[in-house]
Amino acid sequence: MVGRAKSQAVKKNIASYELSELKKKAVQRYLDELGKPGGEKKLGLREVCRAISDDHFERTGHRIALSSTTLARHVKGGQTITEFNATKHHLTPEEQQKIVNFAVECGDRGFPLSPRRIKQHAEHILKCRLGSLAPEKGLGKDWATRFINKHHDELGRYWSRPLDDKRGCAVNPVTKEEYFNLLKGCREKYNIPDELVYGADESGLQTGIGSKEYVIGRKGASIVHQQRSGDRENITVLPTICADGTCLAPAIIFKGQGYQTKWLQNNPIDAR
Repeated sequence: MVGRAKSQAVKKNIASYELSELKKKAVQRYLDELGKPGGEKKLGLREVCRAISDDHFERTGHRIALSSTTLARHVKGGQTITEFNATKHHLTPEEQQKIVNFAVECGDRGFPLSPRRIKQHAEHILKCRLGSLAPEKGLGKDWATRFINKHHDELGRYWSRPLDDKRGCAVNPVTKEEYFNLLKGCREKYNIPDELVYGADESGLQTGIGSKEYVIGRKGASIVHQQRSGDRENITVLPTICADGTCLAPAIIFKGQGYQTKWLQNNPIDAR
């Protein structure tokens, strides 16, 4: 229930941001219409609102209605909700963008920020700039969520996947390209068919550490890895898949003094 409520709040914030952006486009479109030469046909307030709403629906499949009365007020110089809220922000636009860039860079390097950590970085920036004038109790409880929603075009939420720090250092374009060049050359030299080529994807589960954490990364990323120390005891899972599409039963390796028959009980995937 809590997760569903958070998801609905995120969707509501994003919809509010989209509405504000459409209002800006409508204002500019109407001003452009007013600037047309006298002989050309000019769209009225209602027609501009309908045109902007239709264009958004064609691009996203989501209909957002615009009020011609609200548009008329904005044309006369009235503030949008987004512009009014911008005057209440503790961080300047430049500081906000630096936090966004830092969060993206940390995620790309395998050290993604959690909402709590991104809030701590923002509070540190405020203390450095404002000193004693910074908010005594820090930023609000839901500040990080609102910040991520505001910058949803650059930031995304993900469940992280653990990545050993040594493997993290080896994940780079040079080593990957060299490996696959060697693999291709070996297969061509010895004429190795697909049914004799296997790939084993080792997944280490460190004892005493959660395998996932809710973190922030680059918008659109499919997986965000989180580097961790490799000096803890691991429970290792090895799924093995053949290049011809078949697979072997997965193997599970963990520390034990002797083999126990109960390990094979309740084992629908026939793991070993």
